[in-house]
Amino acid sequence: MTVNMNGGGIDKNRLPAERTMEVARKSLSDALGLSFNILKLIMAVVLILYITSGIFVVEQHEAGIILRFGRITGTLLEPGLHWAWPFPVDEHITMPVARVHGVEVSFMPGGSEKTVRGKQKVSAKLHPGVDRYCLTGDGNIVHSKWTIRYTIADPVAYLTSCENPEKVLEAIVENSIIRGASRFGVDEALRTNVDEFRRKVQAAIVEGVAVSNIGFLIEGVDLEEILPPLQVRDAFNSVIRAEQERSKRINEARAYSNSVVSRVKGDAAKVVSKAATYKVRTIESAKADSQYLSDLLKEYPGEPEKLNVFLNQIYEEIIGEVVAGVEQRVIISKDDEGEVRYIIGPGE
Repeated sequence: MTVNMNGGGIDKNRLPAERTMEVARKSLSDALGLSFNILKLIMAVVLILYITSGIFVVEQHEAGIILRFGRITGTLLEPGLHWAWPFPVDEHITMPVARVHGVEVSFMPGGSEKTVRGKQKVSAKLHPGVDRYCLTGDGNIVHSKWTIRYTIADPVAYLTSCENPEKVLEAIVENSIIRGASRFGVDEALRTNVDEFRRKVQAAIVEGVAVSNIGFLIEGVDLEEILPPLQVRDAFNSVIRAEQERSKRINEARAYSNSVVSRVKGDAAKVVSKAATYKVRTIESAKADSQYLSDLLKEYPGEPEKLNVFLNQIYEEIIGEVVAGVEQRVIISKDDEGEVRYIIGPGE
């Protein structure tokens, strides 16, 4: 309110202006208060969103690690729901530790074999830098293709050992294959000792990964393909076919030999069995005849003449049965004791 000192009274013209100013100040104050409240609400929402943005999920086949200002903090995170301070405070990294990964390493030719008008034309020489190969222990050349299966066994070592563990693994594999090939001759590497060659390479890879400590676990090493040099491939294939044919013939001969030996052994066993049966039957028959004669002696005690007559009758019956199927019979002699001897033979 404004007082007019000159006139001693109140200037009524100034009242509406002052009232208007008070209303304006109040409106401004209310607007500022509302704006401040809205700003607080927005800040609360932003804070909530910022905090909740730190929620993340580690899948079943994964393991998680939290980096706080670039340093690893805490332990490995198991599968499930987790929280960390959002960027720039924390950073979470998940790795598929239960998944089997694979890396392929090839020492195959790349430019020596070209297609000309639908036919393959092999260059007379290898091109270093284009055609990859390994030298064997006897100075020959082989081409090969490998697949290495591995898992991430140590996530901390995987993150902290080097910038690119996969490149390190690939270098280890290549060195192991080159060193392994130098320990075998070309025939051993290509045909006769392929599995031992693969095992030596796998052992070298496992050792190299352990020494480098890059966090990998080698699950297996597969030798997908191994070839002689393209320039002499036909000659190698001819030798291989000849050896396969040789092995086939040897196996067939062994199988035939085994079948003949088995058959002969079976026939021999049958003959031995029949002989044993005949032996037993003959012995039993002789025992029965002996017992029969002993019983006859008991039936004719003190009467040898009757017994001789009976025995001669039995003898004649037996001789008759023996010579019944003989076409030629010749009497040789008859001695004083009454014995008759025969030469018995088949007819002309």
